[in-house]
Amino acid sequence: MNSESNKGHRIFLIGMPGCGKSHWGQLLANDMDREFIDLDAYVAMREGVAVQELITGGGEDVFREKENRYLAEIIGDTGKKVVVACGGGTPCFSDNIRLMKMNGIVIYLESDIARLVHNLQGDDTVRPLLAGAESLAGQLQTTYMIRKPYYEQAHFILPAADISLANFAQILGHE
Repeated sequence: MNSESNKGHRIFLIGMPGCGKSHWGQLLANDMDREFIDLDAYVAMREGVAVQELITGGGEDVFREKENRYLAEIIGDTGKKVVVACGGGTPCFSDNIRLMKMNGIVIYLESDIARLVHNLQGDDTVRPLLAGAESLAGQLQTTYMIRKPYYEQAHFILPAADISLANFAQILGHE
């Protein structure tokens, strides 16, 4: 889709809900003087409706189709230097992981379930795919096992305990 020279213009952060993609994405974008895009917020803005409404109204398949379309739109803007915080499921659908890897640098923010539960318990973000779970830890574990093979295809894996701007800089070669 884009030349190899533009690949570094886009950094995609992937990982489970609660791993810190949006938090670290914003910090990284500020540090690197890039635009920050939270993919879920971008989809909601472009559709004029909250992600949870898209999922509850049309189902996850409809949301994933829109997510893929807007991911391609972001990638298609070749001159833009961005850090994109992807939704937790983004890499697992519509061949998105391949699309991101071909057109940017993909970093998986790897986190254990206990840390995810801790982070999500204090978060007021509505997460429709986790809502109503009998056990948040159990739902996260089940979801993680499905998504792990996609996450591990990232160019780089950054364990939660090691996440820092300095480690991002080292990964990206901007020490």
